[in-house]
Amino acid sequence: NKYLTDSAPWAVKGDGSAARKAVIIRSTLEAVYAAAHFLAPFIPDACDAIFKKLGTPATPAWRLKRSENLIPGTAVSVGDILFAKHEVEGAAGADAGADKGAKGGDKDGKGKKAEAPKPKKKEVPANAPIDVSRLNIVVGTITKVARHPEAEKLYVESIDLGPALGVRQVVSGLVEHVPEDAMNGARVVVVANMKPSKMRGVESAAMVLCGTGPDGTVELVVPPGGVPNGERIVVSGFEGDADEQLNPKKKVFEAVAPDFAVLS
Repeated sequence: NKYLTDSAPWAVKGDGSAARKAVIIRSTLEAVYAAAHFLAPFIPDACDAIFKKLGTPATPAWRLKRSENLIPGTAVSVGDILFAKHEVEGAAGADAGADKGAKGGDKDGKGKKAEAPKPKKKEVPANAPIDVSRLNIVVGTITKVARHPEAEKLYVESIDLGPALGVRQVVSGLVEHVPEDAMNGARVVVVANMKPSKMRGVESAAMVLCGTGPDGTVELVVPPGGVPNGERIVVSGFEGDADEQLNPKKKVFEAVAPDFAVLS
C-alpha cells in the first residue's frame, strides 16, 4: 500500500509516463506473487486464487527471484475482490440495550428513554444512471493544511464546505504539485460525498478536484469568485440529486471522471 500510495501510478504524466507506470505495476505484481508463497500456509485458498489471477503457478520458495518471476506477456485476470472490506454498523445488541433502558429503570418506573433511531440513508435505485448528477461537487475553502505524518507526498487539509456540510478533513496527494503556501487558504472544488476512507492511517472525507495540463502540470480547480462555501456545482442537463454517499464498489466517480475536462 505504501509503495502504491507513494508511487501514485494514476498520477504519473508526461514523457516516459508509460514506462514508469509499467515499472510500478510490474513491481507490485512481483511483490504480490512472492508474498503469496509465504502466506499460502495460512490462507491457501486465497493464495491459489492469486496465482490463478497472475497466470503463474506457485514455485518452490527457494526458486523465487528478486524480480522477473512473472513472464512478460502473461495475461492477468482481475475478477472478484479477494478480500472484501467488512464493516459493522452500530454495536450488536444496541437495540436490546435501548429497549432495556426504556422498559427498566428505577423503582418509580422512570427509566432512560431509548434514543430515537437514526434516519436510514436514502437508497440508490439499482437502475440509477451513472452520470455526474450523482456526485455532490461543492465549493470550499482550505482553512488549514499540513504534511501527512506518515507519507511525504500527502497533505492533510481542513476544508470549510459551508454550514450544511461543515469542515471536512481531506487527504490529497498534491505535495509534488502544489506548494503548501498555495494550498493554505485556497478556494477549491471538492467531491463531498465520497465514502470516508483512511490514507496511511488518516481519514479523508472528500476529494479535491484538480486539472492536469498537456505538460503534466497539476493545478487546483478554482471556483468562480463570490461563490459561497457549500454551493453545489451542477452540470447542465444533469441536475438530479446526488447520492448521499457514493458506493466505492459501483465506481461512479471512476466512470464519470474521464469526461471531465479543463477548458481554461
